[in-house]
Amino acid sequence: MRYAIGIDLGGTSIKAMAISADGKVLSKINRPFDADRKFEWAEKIRTLIPELQSQQDAAPVALAWKLPGAPGDRPVRATSNTRPARGG
Repeated sequence: MRYAIGIDLGGTSIKAMAISADGKVLSKINRPFDADRKFEWAEKIRTLIPELQSQQDAAPVALAWKLPGAPGDRPVRATSNTRPARGG
């Protein structure tokens, strides 16, 4: 099944989900982190992606991020080693 992973990095928690090509949410994870612990958010993301992948039958075709203070306040449509998301 073709799917993408979306990650929303907030000030105190990370929300992540796997989404099918037709927009169906396949799985969701919400993990808090301690903003005072340097790079704890990165450690959490590093475990979230494989966890979401393990719940699917294949690797994602795209990875999208939403970060605080991102230019234009828009998510990234695709990252290295992935194909662009539809419409992008």
